[in-house]
Amino acid sequence: MSAVDIFFLVILGLAFIIGLRRGLFKIISSLIGVIVGAWISSHYYLLVFDWLVKQFGETWLINKIVVFVVLFFLLSNVIAWILTLMSKLLEAITVIPLMKSTNHLLGGVLNLAKSALVWSLIVLFLSRYLPVTTSLGAQLSHSIIAPYLLMIGKVLWPLLPIVLKEMQALW
Repeated sequence: MSAVDIFFLVILGLAFIIGLRRGLFKIISSLIGVIVGAWISSHYYLLVFDWLVKQFGETWLINKIVVFVVLFFLLSNVIAWILTLMSKLLEAITVIPLMKSTNHLLGGVLNLAKSALVWSLIVLFLSRYLPVTTSLGAQLSHSIIAPYLLMIGKVLWPLLPIVLKEMQALW
């Protein structure tokens, strides 16, 4: 087992523990925030980019990526925060026996799945654009866990905006 595999196990384990602590309702709020934030960002980042170009005059590809990432981060967190406030109302039903435990256990499972989705995209991105001759590239190619994350990432790759797929032009 490589250092990359240990890293993935630690990150995914922490995601499960965080999900256990937060519970299903808060994790669903966060997940909806990520999905809606990604969708809105992928559809409107070029409008924001064009506005920024008019303001500051730069048109590099990397700026499109930065605009997408910042917009995605802001939107997903604001949406998740609003939904988390709304989920506090749902937490009132956790006084029913076993509901609190079920809420937290399902939160752990869902947060583990969400973390696996995010890391699958990162691993797919790295595997496409990171040369195997680098230290990290070599470790990823010998990883036990990375191939499973790659399978998930290949399903999600078509959902990413074109600008992220075009990053290969930078190398």
